[in-house]
Amino acid sequence: MNLLSKSLLTLLLAIAVCLSGCEDDDPSSAAENIDVSLSNLSTLGDVLVDENGMTLYFFTKDTDGSSACNGGCLDAWPVFYRADINVASTLTAADFGVITRGDGSKQTTYKGWPLYYFGGDVAENDVTGEGVGGVWFVAKPDYTLMLANQEIDGSEADYFVDSEGNALYFFANDDDNVSNCSDGCLTAWPVFSGANNTIVPSILSNADFGQIDSNDGAKQMTYKGQPMYYFAQDQDRGDVNGRAVASWSLSNF
Repeated sequence: MNLLSKSLLTLLLAIAVCLSGCEDDDPSSAAENIDVSLSNLSTLGDVLVDENGMTLYFFTKDTDGSSACNGGCLDAWPVFYRADINVASTLTAADFGVITRGDGSKQTTYKGWPLYYFGGDVAENDVTGEGVGGVWFVAKPDYTLMLANQEIDGSEADYFVDSEGNALYFFANDDDNVSNCSDGCLTAWPVFSGANNTIVPSILSNADFGQIDSNDGAKQMTYKGQPMYYFAQDQDRGDVNGRAVASWSLSNF
């Protein structure tokens, strides 16, 4: 093989390598493998969507991390599931999980909340399921708190939980925008700090939430002037053990 032939062969090999590398790094090709990403909507902010841009939802009755949507409910709210989920770089893969439903099928979760579609959404970025029945809300990565709905002692209760489903409480001895829980009380009832930039489900008003300085110097979130707390003996999401303690109640809204 002469020098010219060798040079031509080297050039062809270089082109082949380049084309192969370029194909692997093609952003559009990589995007096709993303199962969940964020879509920024003018009215709702960042919302989780699937690879086709279809909105995903939370159900407030799923507070304990299992799915309470069964039977006919699933006709309107189909389950979202991906076996080996690949998420956009704007999301954290560790926030996603999988549960086994009562019928043995699988469902993807986000921060412990099972994920669903809404049958009424027909195009990408549709959010017609938002607020339905006061129990269905778009799945967001940055809720300050969420709503919970479950049957407690034979009747339905609506109350606040943090973004991961942990119950929040009010103290009857507090004054308006003043916490009267201190020292050992705060050990049993840690404060819920919330966030400076409050993001809540759309049926709530941001104006009803605020922050005060608690007695341990931390910021504490309030709802209509009522300071909000956790109960240390609640070990798992969905636990509401603090409701039985005198002067304490679930943070009903």
